[in-house]
Amino acid sequence: TPSPAARAATAAPASPAREAPGAPSILRPVVAAAEPAPATAEPAPPPAAAEAAAPGTRDVIVVHGNDTVASGEIARFLRKAEFNAIILHQQGDEARTDIERLERHSGAGFAVVLLPPEEESAPKPGFRRPRARQAVTAELFYFVGKLGRARVCALTTNENEEPAVTGLSYAHYDPYEGWQKVLLKALEDAGYKLDWAKALR
Repeated sequence: TPSPAARAATAAPASPAREAPGAPSILRPVVAAAEPAPATAEPAPPPAAAEAAAPGTRDVIVVHGNDTVASGEIARFLRKAEFNAIILHQQGDEARTDIERLERHSGAGFAVVLLPPEEESAPKPGFRRPRARQAVTAELFYFVGKLGRARVCALTTNENEEPAVTGLSYAHYDPYEGWQKVLLKALEDAGYKLDWAKALR
């Protein structure tokens, strides 16, 4: 039979071992609180395409060579469609150079470039081909670069003339309304609201 002292020692719980101050803990696991991972920023939405944005102005530049009759007809048609037609070569009084004239009116929302065959090119000896003036072709490229090709429509009076640049609206200017429909479609694709019935009336 165990003695009373032995029974007391068996019943008493063992006291935990004390660690020396400053000693590393080997008895208690240290659980470090996991820091939350930094939130990942959501990718920014892609910028809207220029073609999809509605233009902020109804100013339309009309560029032409020496054919003032056709340019006047184009301007009248644009005004009937409720656009502010600006014939570029009538705006040269306040500008000293061609580039300054282009820069003064580069804030327009759309450009119509008339390319009448007023010069001749010679791609090979003995063969000459009519073409638009090089200055007008340069203005075409200027507005394609400034406004984007979706906001430029080129018209030619020579049915057999090849486009000066591909990838934009191009139509043959004739006495019928075919070119008008091409121009209205280009304006509509650029984001303008149109009344086709009123414009073609």
